Amino acid sequence: MLLSLIILYLNYILQSRKTFVFGQFASDDLTIFIKPSNSIVEGANVTIHCQTAKVGEKISLYKNGKKLLETQFGGYNAEFHIYKAVKKDQGNYFCMRQSDSKLSSHIQLTVQVLASDDLTIFIKPSNSIVEGANVTIHCQASKLGEKISLYKNGMKIRETQFDGYNAEFHIYKAVRKDQDNYFCMRQSDSKLSNHIQLTVQDADSAELPVSGDVDYSPSEKIRNVIDYTTGNIVRMTIATALLVLIIILLVEHFLSEKKTNETSHASIEIYCTIV
Repeated sequence: MLLSLIILYLNYILQSRKTFVFGQFASDDLTIFIKPSNSIVEGANVTIHCQTAKVGEKISLYKNGKKLLETQFGGYNAEFHIYKAVKKDQGNYFCMRQSDSKLSSHIQLTVQVLASDDLTIFIKPSNSIVEGANVTIHCQASKLGEKISLYKNGMKIRETQFDGYNAEFHIYKAVRKDQDNYFCMRQSDSKLSNHIQLTVQDADSAELPVSGDVDYSPSEKIRNVIDYTTGNIVRMTIATALLVLIIILLVEHFLSEKKTNETSHASIEIYCTIV
């Protein structure tokens, strides 16, 4: 009986929250982790979790050794949210429990800046157009809601605030003076795009594109094939008709000559008989 009581007592001690292991209470640790990952790309959302066994603790979050945030939470998990992370959010984080200055382990948050952060410029439908055509200059970036300026020959000509990734600058009924070198600039960090040349040709002097350089749609290709086939049939029909007409004329001429010769011979024979 005494042995059973001793075993039950030891089991109770081992299961208790105050079981002392390596100088600390095993279930009393303060831990830190990051979700969805401690390595993210710029613009992503991330949550730093500070987890403890004690309920209702006041927890502070530290970044690079400096106190950043503090929260009073009712459960076992304190959450610190970072929305649309930027490069400056990158750093070394840890948690501290205020009641006993308990520190968590340290964790590194890495924020990667993608190469897609470049600012690019392109022109549609083409950067070589004829006078009177419409054209759109696109400035494309990975950051949302940026203020973008359009430059022509090094001089700022337009500016726009856009919500998406693509700022559009329209040129309607382009004229020769619209021809020039263009580039974009992002106002937030003075980021420059590449340069692009817009060429505007006179409508009268514009050279027709070589057929091999034209990118026809499937329907246009079919229509062109049909047009060429129809034209060939018409030409062949006309040529055949002319050839038949020539043959008929030659046959008629031959028969006419033959009849004339026969009539002449008959007249000579009659004349000889009479004489």
